[in-house]
Amino acid sequence: MGRPAAFNVEIAERLVREKRKGVTHLAAAKAVGITDRTLYAWLERGDSGEVPFDAFSRAFRKAQDDARRATIAAAARRLGALALA
Repeated sequence: MGRPAAFNVEIAERLVREKRKGVTHLAAAKAVGITDRTLYAWLERGDSGEVPFDAFSRAFRKAQDDARRATIAAAARRLGALALA
């Protein structure tokens, strides 16, 4: 087993950008070169209030919520268009 990746602002920002696209946690982690296990560990540390992981966790979860809302809105638009057809 390799050594866990070091947390830094660049990786955190890239993870948030990936999550905003609506990808899975695993896909976001792979996109930035870390394991999903590392991502979950960082989120857990953030959820417990540990600095600097706390700000990352909040941003990541907001990106996740924003992506979910966008997906739901797009589906609702498509359903509305179908109903009008």
